[in-house]
Amino acid sequence: MTRFDRASPEPFDLAQDKLRQSTHHDVARHHSWEGVGKMYRITMREAIQKVLDELAGPAPVDEVVERVLELWPSRAKNPRSTIRQEIRRHSGREIVFPDRETAAPLWSVLDGVRFRVAVMPQEAEGGYLVAAVLHPFVSHQRELLEALRLVDEEGKPLPTRVITANVQVESLFGPREEEMPALDLATWFVSRKVKTDDGVLFTIPSTGSEHRLDRRAGGTTYPN
Repeated sequence: MTRFDRASPEPFDLAQDKLRQSTHHDVARHHSWEGVGKMYRITMREAIQKVLDELAGPAPVDEVVERVLELWPSRAKNPRSTIRQEIRRHSGREIVFPDRETAAPLWSVLDGVRFRVAVMPQEAEGGYLVAAVLHPFVSHQRELLEALRLVDEEGKPLPTRVITANVQVESLFGPREEEMPALDLATWFVSRKVKTDDGVLFTIPSTGSEHRLDRRAGGTTYPN
C-alpha cells in the first residue's frame, strides 16, 4: 500500500484520494503532442486543475477563466462558458463559491475544521508529512506551505520547514517515485513518539494563521 491508495478525509462527501486519483488519471490519459518541436499541449481539465492548485485565496471567476485560457488557448465559439461550467464541477471538492462571481480554495474557508492524517511508514521514518495529503484542507503549493505556521497542543510554535521527499505513487505503469513537497516535522515526531499509523490531527485556525497539531495513536484519516 502506498501513501496515495489508502482511505483519506472526505470533505463534502468526496474522498481526497478519489479526487487525487481521478486527477492523475485525467492527466495521464490526455497527453498530446503537436508541431515539429513536439510541444506539449495540456487539456482544458489539466489547465483548470493547475490554475485551481495555484489559487492563493479567493479570486474573481473571470480571472480564473482568463488564467485557464492562457494555458489552454481555444478557438471554440464560447470557451469561457465551457470553462466556467467545468470549474463549477469542482465546487465542494477543491473550491467553493462565496458568491456567483468569486471562487475560493476550500482550505481558505474551513476555519475551525479538524481533520486527521494517518502517518505512513516512510513518513514515520523520515519525520515528515507529504503536503499533498493535506489538500484541499491546506494548500500544497510550496510558497504557501513555507508561510504556514504550526503550533503544538499547547499553542507553542513548532520548528518546521518545507522539504522535498521522494514518495512512491501508483501510476498507469505501476509504482514509481515522485518528488513532492513535504513538511519536515522531525522534532515534533520524536518528542511525541509518532509512529506508523498514528494520526496527526490538524486544526485549521478560526483566527490567525496558526494550524495546531495533535498526535492521535492509531489515528484514522477521517475528520471528526
